[in-house]
Amino acid sequence: MRLYDEVGGTEAFWRLIGIHMLCLFTSLWFISTYQFKRYRNTCFYQSRFSSYILYGFVGFYLLIGMLGSINSEGLSGNVDSYIVIMMGIATLFVLHPLYLGMIIVPIQSLFILLLYHTNVSDSAILIKVINTTAAMGISILIAFIYYFYRKNTFLKEKDLQQSEESFRSLFEVNPYPLLMLRAEDKRVLLMNQKAHRFFEEDHRSSYTIHTIFSVNDEMTIFLSRVKEEGSCKDYIFVEQLMNGHKRWLLMNGEVVSFHNETCFMIGFSDISIMKESEQDLIQHASKDGLTGCLNRRSGMVYLQTILENAAHAGVVICFLDVNNLKYVNDQFGHADGDLLIQTIAYVIELNKSPEDLFFRYGGDEFVLVFTNCKLEQGKEKWSDMQAEIEQINQTVDFSFSVSVSCGFSFFEKGMHDTIDELIHRADQSMYSNKKREKPFRVKA
Repeated sequence: MRLYDEVGGTEAFWRLIGIHMLCLFTSLWFISTYQFKRYRNTCFYQSRFSSYILYGFVGFYLLIGMLGSINSEGLSGNVDSYIVIMMGIATLFVLHPLYLGMIIVPIQSLFILLLYHTNVSDSAILIKVINTTAAMGISILIAFIYYFYRKNTFLKEKDLQQSEESFRSLFEVNPYPLLMLRAEDKRVLLMNQKAHRFFEEDHRSSYTIHTIFSVNDEMTIFLSRVKEEGSCKDYIFVEQLMNGHKRWLLMNGEVVSFHNETCFMIGFSDISIMKESEQDLIQHASKDGLTGCLNRRSGMVYLQTILENAAHAGVVICFLDVNNLKYVNDQFGHADGDLLIQTIAYVIELNKSPEDLFFRYGGDEFVLVFTNCKLEQGKEKWSDMQAEIEQINQTVDFSFSVSVSCGFSFFEKGMHDTIDELIHRADQSMYSNKKREKPFRVKA
């Protein structure tokens, strides 16, 4: 109040009031024209015109602050407000140090010139010049550090944004369905168009992996491998569909960082047609074309597995030979010879147990294996089958009789016989039995 009583009504006082009001209205104008348009229009914010407004405001505000400090010389005798404004501008605004220098140096020069026209001693003027010039230098230094720090941050953010945009573009145009899952809760964060079409639903991106796939132990194993190893390549996942069919998917997964979260990027392709074709090929490769039973190569593989896992009861190997196939081929034709082989194979396949093995060894020779069975039990089983074969001669009007010769060998746990030795022994037994059988008779 003492200061007001001393200077109130003076010319310096009213100039001070005018300066403060001008600063107020200038600030309001700046906020309304610059900041408002900045948030409404990013193009304006990045334009030259916005820079002109910013630097014009800074220069005008600094000039008004300088004039206010010169005016304050007649009131309080200090220029602190000018120094505060310089430091505040350098701290609050991101300004290019060169442009700030182009503004602040002329104003500081004008300040020094006006200061010498005040009624202040030379020593006081010198102190104020040193203080304000030092503040100017510090302000430019602060602006330099702040500007290049923010510039580097801006460039890094821009690079990160461009990288994310490139990632999203590559993610979207990828020719295979892709999913981005949050590792923590397996929620789908991203799904490209291929994945949308694959699942035939657009809202799936708000779901978890459990609502997209029928998750089973295989999917759990796949995701665990991705998490533990960082990636998992060419993992075949079999999905059980609601209609009862199966769908084979070739899965690839990798751990990535997305929006500062650990995520799984999952790519997959439907290989069901290929797997079905593969199953058909395996089926054809393992089956005998004439009889439909296993061929020799597949049968020998299965027999080796049976012997390696033989139970205590043992395994009975029956070596079968179709009687008089050559005679039937020569007398009635190869079609009837094929029919003879097919008939015997059909009867044996029909009467064997699911755990038993039956395959064509070659030509007119077959191998029948009774698992978990003693030798006498095996002979009884074969006797029942032979009766079924004999029944064919009574019920079907063939031009020839249907009969099979059989020999046996036995294997149990602890024996060291090879497959070839067991089959050879059964083959020798079969030839011995064949000699004792009745001669072949043609039907009347």
